[in-house]
Formats: sequence, structure tokens, C-alpha cells
Amino acid sequence: QVYDKIRKNTAFRGAAEIAGEKYIAALAPILDINGHVIGSLFVGVRKDKFAALQYDNIKAVATIAFLAFFLATGFASFITYMVTKPITALKKKAQLVSTGSLSSIKADDLEDGDDEIADLARTFNGMVASLIDKRERIRQSQDNLSQQKMLVESIINSLPYCLYVIERNMTIVAWNRHASQPCLICKAFPGTDCYNKDFMEHLADNELRYSLEDVIKSVFETGEPRSLDQLLTAGEPDRKEIYLSMSVFPIFSGDGHTVQYAVWMAEDITRKKLMEASVLSSEKLSAIGTLAAGVAHEVNNPLGGILNCLY
Repeated sequence: QVYDKIRKNTAFRGAAEIAGEKYIAALAPILDINGHVIGSLFVGVRKDKFAALQYDNIKAVATIAFLAFFLATGFASFITYMVTKPITALKKKAQLVSTGSLSSIKADDLEDGDDEIADLARTFNGMVASLIDKRERIRQSQDNLSQQKMLVESIINSLPYCLYVIERNMTIVAWNRHASQPCLICKAFPGTDCYNKDFMEHLADNELRYSLEDVIKSVFETGEPRSLDQLLTAGEPDRKEIYLSMSVFPIFSGDGHTVQYAVWMAEDITRKKLMEASVLSSEKLSAIGTLAAGVAHEVNNPLGGILNCLY
């Protein structure tokens, strides 16, 4: 097979049996100046030696690959650990931030250096400081709002009026302490929760409901405050007459045009009316007395002259 290829001026590569031995060989023809084959060049190695060499090469390559893989894995694990360790630390601190624990959270141990992790740690610390500052401001604002709310509630509760804040659908959203005390005007008693109750149903007198409903609707529609006085007969079982002085004024929304709530205030002016009536009666009696004294004076003067003449 080899000889035929050499005669045909063709090279041979592969397994060949030469002198009774198996070789992995390469043979090429040697030509003269006329192109005739005059010999051949043989390069080869015995097949068993080639197999041993091939096995050694495979073993060496496998050993080098295994060592390279081991070293690469170890180096990659080390690099991954060095990179992920500060990131994991920042992650844990971020989880603490999400729980609201801000006072003891800082990444000072990660700020050293000029790499991206140090920049991230500095940014994280700045974020935590900003959150602490904003939380303190929010707390102060909440304290101020709480104090203002307590002050407003104290002012409202100290008013000697029956006061209710009403929505457009006539439900109660706020009331003062006086409205939570026994009252002849409304159905409230100590401890009553008036929130979201129907204001009209909350009033004790039917006549008051009829006269007041149109007034409140007018305030919501026009935005103009209204006042009215009314005489009621209330109180069970011994019903008595009471005079009410009522005011209804609007509370506008943020746009300043829409009436969002209406405030109804009522004051029992029965004693004031009785005092006014008493004063008016006293003034009438005083006027009658003055008139009588003037008449007596004007009559006594001529009578005195007549009496003197008679004497």
C-alpha cells in the first residue's frame, strides 16, 4: 500500500507495517531532476511508543487542565468572596434600614478605598444620615402637629357652645366636649361617639330639624354664614321652653371655593332672654314711675296754689 503510493508520487501518512513492525509513519517520495521517483523519506515512530507518548501527553494535558481549573476556581472563589463580602454586609445593613433601625447602622468599615464598593458604602452612609435627619424632622413635625391638635381641641372643647362639624351628606365628623354632655338640644350624653352619625337625626326637636336643614344646605351652596334664633320646647318629662342662638358658617377646601364642611354652633340663651325680659319690664315700670311722678308734680303745683288761696 505504501509502495504503491510512493510509485505514484503520492505521500503517505498513517499506520504502516515496516520490517514486521507497526509504525505511525509519514513517507514522501524523493524525486530526481526529471521528476522520477528515486527513493522515499520515512519519518515515523513505533506504534506502541506513539501510544505511550500520546498517553503521556493526554495525562500531562489533563493534569495541567485540572490544576488550571483548580487554581482558576480557587482564584475566582477568592475574588467572589472579596467582592460579595462587602456587598453582603451592605445588604444586611439595608435590611436593617428597612426595619427602621437607623441609629446604629453605618458602613464605616467599608468606606476605605477608591473602588466601587467604597463609593457604594459612602453613598449608603449618606443615605442613612439623610433618612435619620428626615425621620427626626418628621418626628418633630408630628410632635408639633400633635401639640397644635391638642391646642385646637382644647380651644374647641372650652367653648361654651354646642358645636358640630358636618359634611355635605349631613354626617358628623367632629364635635366638642360640650356636645358630649347631657344637652336638651341634641341626643348626646357623656361618652357618646357622634362620628359619622346623621346630624339631623341627632337633634332632639323636630321643628329645629326642619328649620335648620334648609339653612345648612344654603351654607353649603352659597358659602355664606347664616344665623338664626329659635324658641324650642324640649326636655322630658317636664318640657320647658328654651331659646337657641345658632350660627352656621362654612369651612372651605384647599382651593378656597368649595365648601367642604359646615360648622353649627348653638348657645342656650334662655337665661339671657329672661334677663332681657326682666330688664325690659323694669325699664317699663321705671318709665311708668317717672311718668307718674311727672304727672303728680304737674298736678301738685296748681293744687298747692289753690290750697294756699283757700287758706
